[in-house]
Amino acid sequence: VRVDRRPDELLIEVWTLEPLEGEPETRIEVATGDLRTNLFRGVFSHPHAFGGQFTLALDRADTRGPGFENGGSLSGVAARWARPIGPGGLIASLRRFTPETDAQGFPTSLTRSDWSLQARWPLGSSLLLEGAYGRQSVEADPDDPAFGHVRPGRAAAHLRVGWDAPGAWLRSALRWSEGEGLPSTVFEARGGFGRPGLFDADAGFTHERWDGRGASRGYARAVAGPFHGVSLFATLARGRRGVPFVPAHEDAARVRDSLNALADSLRALPGGDTLVTQIDTIPVLPSVDLTDRTSFRIGAAFAWRGVEVAGALVRIDPDTLHPVGLLLDPDGLVLPGAVRTGWEASVRLPLPIGFGFEGVYRSWDGDLPYLPERTWDAAFTYHGIFKESGNLEVWGRLGVTGHDPLLLPIPDPEAEVEPPPGGGDPSGESVIPPLERVPFYQDWFAFIEARIVTVRVFVRFENFVAKPNRDFPGRDLVRTRTLYGIRWTLRN
Repeated sequence: VRVDRRPDELLIEVWTLEPLEGEPETRIEVATGDLRTNLFRGVFSHPHAFGGQFTLALDRADTRGPGFENGGSLSGVAARWARPIGPGGLIASLRRFTPETDAQGFPTSLTRSDWSLQARWPLGSSLLLEGAYGRQSVEADPDDPAFGHVRPGRAAAHLRVGWDAPGAWLRSALRWSEGEGLPSTVFEARGGFGRPGLFDADAGFTHERWDGRGASRGYARAVAGPFHGVSLFATLARGRRGVPFVPAHEDAARVRDSLNALADSLRALPGGDTLVTQIDTIPVLPSVDLTDRTSFRIGAAFAWRGVEVAGALVRIDPDTLHPVGLLLDPDGLVLPGAVRTGWEASVRLPLPIGFGFEGVYRSWDGDLPYLPERTWDAAFTYHGIFKESGNLEVWGRLGVTGHDPLLLPIPDPEAEVEPPPGGGDPSGESVIPPLERVPFYQDWFAFIEARIVTVRVFVRFENFVAKPNRDFPGRDLVRTRTLYGIRWTLRN
C-alpha cells in the first residue's frame, strides 16, 4: 500500500501480494471476539500451476452486532493467475463478494463480481508499459427498499507508462471508463527529480471528462534537506474536479428518465409530437457537479537519533462542499465552500528497552462537514525481538484516537429553520437548514501481537473504557469490543 497525502486529496495505491520465493505458500488468519464475531482468511499460492503462478483466497467475516440485532457478514472468493511472457507478463484476476446485513438503510444482500486482465511489458531497463481492462457487476434484490442507492456495474481500461532514471522519474496514464459515477476519460501525468540529502520535488497534472465537461487540476511539491536534521516541505494544489452522485443532479436525472417514458407514450396520441417537443425543452442538470479547490501545506520536520518532530500550516479553499455519497447520506446537501486554515503537529520518541511514543494533533479555525475542528491520535508502542534465532518477536500498542463533534451535510430533523428577515430570501439564494452533528468521539484501544517462528498471535481491545460513541445519527457504536486470533504462514 502506498499513501500519497496531499492537502486536497488522499491518493491510495494498492498492489497485490506476489510470491517471490518460488515455492508454494499458505497463509491462514482466524479470529473470534465479542458480539459473536468470527473472521477467516485463507490464501494459497503456487508458483507453478496451470502454466503460471496461481493464487486462491477465501474470506469470511460475520458478527451479530449490539444486542445481537444487527447481524452481518461478508464472504468472498478471489483467484489470480499470472504468466511470465518474455520480459513481461500477463495477469488475470476474478473476485466475487457477497455482503449481507440486517442493519436498516442498507441492502439486505448484494453480490459484487469483478474481473480484470492486465499486461506489463518493459522496454529497456527504465521504461515500463502496462495495459488493463476490467468490469464490475452488482446484483441485489430489486424489492429491497435500499436497492435504489446501489450503483450499477462499471467497466474501465487504462494504459500506463513509467520511466525511471537516477534522480528522476515520470508516470503517465490514460483511463477510459463507462458506468455511473466515473469520468469517461482521465489523463494523468506526474514526474519528479531530486538529489538525496539536498532536495526532492515532484508535480502532477490531471484532466477528466465528466458528461462532456472538462475538469483539470494540478499540484507541486518540494522537500529541502535534511540539513543538520531539519527538512522543509511545501505542497500547492489547485484546480477543478468532478463530484459524482450529487443528490440534486441525480433527482433531475430521474425526472428526465420519467419524462422520456412519458414522451414515448405521447407519440402515439394525436398532437403528441408537439407535446414531446415541449418536454424536450425542459432543462435537466447533468449527473455530475464540478468543484474548484485551492489548498497548500507548508512546514518543517526535525529528525535526530530516532526522535522525529514535524509541524505544518494548512489552508483549504473549496468553492462547494459535497456529501461523500455513502448509503448513510444519500440525501446530503451540497453546501457553499469556506476557507479554513489549520495546523498540525506530529512527534515520535524512542523510549528505553524497545518502548516508544508517537502522536498526531490537528486543529482548524472552524469545522466543515466531515472535518471537525480537532482530531488526535497518540499511542505508546513496543517492539522487541528475542532469542538468538530471532524466532520470538513482540509488538504492542496502547493509545487513543478521537475528534471533536463532527458536522454532517444532513439537515437536522429536530432543528427549526428561521426564515430570513422580511419573510423571504430576496437574494434568491436558498436558506441552509441547521445540520446534523455527531457528538464528541474518543476511543482508547490496545493491541498486542507475538510471533513465534511463523505463527502470530494477536489480541485487540477497542474502546476498553466503554465510553458511549456514535459515528452517525441514530447509529451507536458498541461500548467495547475484543478480538483475538492467529496468523499463520506455511511453506508447503
